[in-house]
Amino acid sequence: MKKIKTYKRFTREIRDILEDYYKDNAIVEITEVLKTNGKRIEGINVVLKDDPSRVSPIIYLDGFFDDYNKGKTIHDCIREINKLVDEHQSNSKEVNGFDSIAISWEQAKDRIYPVLINTESNKELLRNLVSFPFLDLSIIFVVRGEITSTGYKSVKVTKELIEKGYKVDAETLKEQAFNNMKKDNYKITSMFDMVKRLMGSTIVSEDEHMILDNLYVLTNQDGVFGAAGMLYNEYLNEILDEDAYLIPSSINELIIVKDTNKIGAEELSEMIQSVNETVVEQEARLSSHPYYYDSDTKSVRMCA
Repeated sequence: MKKIKTYKRFTREIRDILEDYYKDNAIVEITEVLKTNGKRIEGINVVLKDDPSRVSPIIYLDGFFDDYNKGKTIHDCIREINKLVDEHQSNSKEVNGFDSIAISWEQAKDRIYPVLINTESNKELLRNLVSFPFLDLSIIFVVRGEITSTGYKSVKVTKELIEKGYKVDAETLKEQAFNNMKKDNYKITSMFDMVKRLMGSTIVSEDEHMILDNLYVLTNQDGVFGAAGMLYNEYLNEILDEDAYLIPSSINELIIVKDTNKIGAEELSEMIQSVNETVVEQEARLSSHPYYYDSDTKSVRMCA
């Protein structure tokens, strides 16, 4: 079969084959989803007519397109998509259960957590979400599900959901989310201990040891949306007794660098920008510069 050259043509071909496969037994649609930082992803939504929930998760196609370009046939991709549709149908009770939890305040309130995203990069997304400003970032809120073998499910709290579903005000939502954050088992891990565990102590030189000894990683128990730890003043005050830079390595974690006067904000900004461009996925990026924990005021601020 001749290779399809563009992503758009690939998604349309996938849709046409699935429509032919399911015929009148399902509704097959291409859906575009706006993710964080302006990233838009097209996916396929296959709603089986004999599924009582009539709800189906969006199956993103960018990964399938990569596999296709690496040698898989389009029918290999179709088989994997059909498998995901079948798995959803067999687990529809669990999926729909979470969807029901997410729209009920009494059931969702203990699962709601704050998330930090970049304000400038998410102007369009923020129009529909409940949010609060924090420095040059925005605090949004998600209902978090459990991490499973098939991924991590979460639902962003929209203005419509809080007004028509939860029927609580934004301050109540924020207070609940911040209380939940306190039981999210935030932890700080020495970068040296992490490298030692991964590579072995003999790999780390004395100079590297000195550098790594001033670096720490902060995230929550699941390692998801853990950069919100920047908002957790009580914990920061407990673990930090000196000034430090907070590096947003992604929306999922922070790197803490003790301020030893050996490196400045400008150098750290250059490093963050380089890492963002080469390592961090677009939708996981939080900021292009570091923040500063001031041990005198016991607060986080922009770097001077």
